Amino acid sequence: MSDNNYDEILRNYTQQQVDDVLKNSHYILIDEQMIPAANCQSGVVAFYVRDALVQQKPPVAATYYRGSDSNGIIVSLQSIGDFDVGEIARKFGGSGHKNSAGFQVQSGCMEFVSEKG
Repeated sequence: MSDNNYDEILRNYTQQQVDDVLKNSHYILIDEQMIPAANCQSGVVAFYVRDALVQQKPPVAATYYRGSDSNGIIVSLQSIGDFDVGEIARKFGGSGHKNSAGFQVQSGCMEFVSEKG
């Protein structure tokens, strides 16, 4: 198999995973902000999911998953423009930059809204 074929297969596989996760996107309420989000643990796929969500529904998007501590939820935020997700993450003990940040919260500290993202 040539490298070009392998790259195309990998891109298609990753895009299919992203599309599958996006089908189940919804909103979460964080720091009084309704944020489009999806439950996604995979690092590369989660990055592309956040990127797609923030492009579709700017200026901010999130992915999250249950951490190894069964009571904790790991949240990753991405924004475009002047929306500072680092500020939100710091409020919850996390860190990051203006357009990319993350934090961990206990279950129950984040409201999940059933409306599709």
